[in-house]
Amino acid sequence: MPTRGYPAELGIAASPALVLDQLHARTARDKPRSEWAARCGEWRSQWENHWSLCEKSEGKPLRPERVVAELRRAVPPGGIVLEAIAESAR
Repeated sequence: MPTRGYPAELGIAASPALVLDQLHARTARDKPRSEWAARCGEWRSQWENHWSLCEKSEGKPLRPERVVAELRRAVPPGGIVLEAIAESAR
């Protein structure tokens, strides 16, 4: 079933929790993934650096990241800020 104009590559009709447990069991490894974890940490740092620059942007028009960051600072703890960007029809 297409979603937002994108055809599904693989459809799964099942309990998400059960499927995730089964996938985890099939892909679990006994050896540590320290190298992979380190790479993921590097990517996360790069992303956080990029996001931080966008949140602090003084440019016009305002970046969505800046708006969301300002809203998060204004909302009390436990509050939720959602951002939705409409996707143009194809």
